[in-house]
Amino acid sequence: AFLFLLSGYHLWGFDLRSDDTPIEANLGFLCRKDGITYKGKSVVQQQQQDGIRKRLVYLTLKEKGIPLWGLEAVYRNNEVVGHLRRGEWAYTLDCALGQCYIKRRNSDKPINIDYIKSGKYQIEVMGKLYDADIHLRSPFDPKGLRIMGEY
Repeated sequence: AFLFLLSGYHLWGFDLRSDDTPIEANLGFLCRKDGITYKGKSVVQQQQQDGIRKRLVYLTLKEKGIPLWGLEAVYRNNEVVGHLRRGEWAYTLDCALGQCYIKRRNSDKPINIDYIKSGKYQIEVMGKLYDADIHLRSPFDPKGLRIMGEY
C-alpha cells in the first residue's frame, strides 16, 4: 500500500469503505452513464444531481518533518471538518500527505469546490495544529499523466 496515497490510488478499507460513494471519492468517472443498471446507481445519480455532503481531499503539511499516520483531526477555519483516513510521508513532495473526507459542520448544504478551496486548513498532530494546503487530487500527479509515462 506504500505510495498508493502519493499516487492518488484508493485503498479499500481506508480511502474507500462501504459508507463512501464513488462521487464522494472523486471516482465518478468510473460510474456508467449508459442504460445499464447497477447496485447503487440511484444514489450516484442523486448525488450527481443534488451534490454531496462529504468529499475526499488531500492535505499536505506546510511544516517539514511532522509525520502523519491517519486519524488526525482536520480543521477548516478553526472547526473540525473531518479526520485523516490515511497519512504518510510523501518523499517526492518532501512533506507529509494525508487523505480526508471533509464535511460541512452543522449543515446539510452540499460540499462544492468553492467551499473546499476557500478555507484555511490545519491538521492536529499530538495536540498541536499545523497549517496545511488542500488539494482536490493527489498533488504528486493531479492529472494522472505519470502512469502513462508523461513526466
